[in-house]
Amino acid sequence: MSSFPASLLLVLALAAGCKTGSTSHPPFPRPCPKEAPGPAQLPDVRDEQLHAAYWIALTPHAQALLLDGQGLAEHNKRLQALKNDDGWPVGRDATATPNGVALDQRIHGDLVKLREAIKLGKRLAPDGSKPRDLLRQVENAVATIAPVDEWRVALRGSSLRCYPSNAPLYDEPWADAFDMLQCSYLRFGEVVRVLRKSSSFWYVRTSYSGGWVDPHALGPPLPAEQLSAYTEATRFFVITRADAAVISKPDGPLIGIAKLGLTLPLADQPAANGLTRVVIPTTDGLGSAWVASSAGTDKFLPLTRASVWKTAFRLLHQPYSWGGIGGGRDCSRMLMDVFDAHGLHLPRNSWQQSQAGVSSVDVENQTDRLKGQAISAAAERGILLLYFPGHIMLYLGQDRGKHYALHQFSGYLVPCKDGGETMVRANRVTVTTLELGRGSSRRSFIERLTRIVIIGANTSKTSPTSTATNTQSY
Repeated sequence: MSSFPASLLLVLALAAGCKTGSTSHPPFPRPCPKEAPGPAQLPDVRDEQLHAAYWIALTPHAQALLLDGQGLAEHNKRLQALKNDDGWPVGRDATATPNGVALDQRIHGDLVKLREAIKLGKRLAPDGSKPRDLLRQVENAVATIAPVDEWRVALRGSSLRCYPSNAPLYDEPWADAFDMLQCSYLRFGEVVRVLRKSSSFWYVRTSYSGGWVDPHALGPPLPAEQLSAYTEATRFFVITRADAAVISKPDGPLIGIAKLGLTLPLADQPAANGLTRVVIPTTDGLGSAWVASSAGTDKFLPLTRASVWKTAFRLLHQPYSWGGIGGGRDCSRMLMDVFDAHGLHLPRNSWQQSQAGVSSVDVENQTDRLKGQAISAAAERGILLLYFPGHIMLYLGQDRGKHYALHQFSGYLVPCKDGGETMVRANRVTVTTLELGRGSSRRSFIERLTRIVIIGANTSKTSPTSTATNTQSY
């Protein structure tokens, strides 16, 4: 998710949360359940397709470098200029914060939206009632905020809340996995810019999101020289595992969990006994700790199809987490982490990610056949992200006439025999065909597809279906 997009209560809920629905299961018999647990393996997926090596072997030039250091820098620089429709920056740059007046207007404007949503019954307490006490709590906190401008580092994971409250709100009381006040999740080792303080919550900007955080999760303010040393280090360690333990000393206690894609400065002391010493945040500022040398690398991974798929498949079967609650991943966070490990920045929510890449192909309103042709042609140019409103996927390739993707998603709909539909909960990172969902009210993934994002060298080559698609470069 990202920092208070134009319609906080809609875009954040849909674009970042990956509440997808689709099916190709046999219909459920009566009675039609509202939800059901997903199968161990989804339809039309074979065991061998759950391995990166399978897709690498199917793909020509899988080891070819798609962007070098200069290409990555150019992409990331372009991304910094990315903004929402309302002009709010979303391009992985915490320094690109509008002036204080604009920020306060946004905070108060979003409070108006929350009031209206509660009034209309679109945001409910867990028991289904209107959360008037929560609204008063938020109003009181917003009324007392004070402006500041400090840079700090997260000492531990903590939710980034859309409003200054930890109380959950739902669009439907039974959908308790989807807290609509969860904007994102701040992780150990991430830098934030503190811009507003209330008595119990602080409003912060990260490089990818904004929201209200528990101040106890943050270290002390960093002086400019320490901030520069932490964020602009030329010697660094990139986490390439899903999760890596950070320990105070060899055989010492756990300090934190470093997530895939996190970059930590290297400390002066060389690696020893399979451990690498890195700079970390502490309650006193910056200190050092140890992480397994096998958990990362001292340079970004090469941006090749093979490397991206190997990294992405390390997240296979990781549980779904709306807005990153508890430090987990939703669809956009999964992709952001994977590409961070390769030195390529993506924004935080799915719509914003659909605006990234080197070029893109608009396939909205096209037939499935033309969409399939556009995917095949675009795949020759680089790595593909497949987007439709509310969700984004990593394209893997075509196998036995079907297109496949790896993605993190919550569930899909299955029609019941005598009417109605059941939400089958996948709730994990897995491989699916783009046909999944055909015949349901939400349609198949390929039917819903609106944009193909291409990550690779920008060329003048266009799709053979260019008469039916629009190619846009960024």
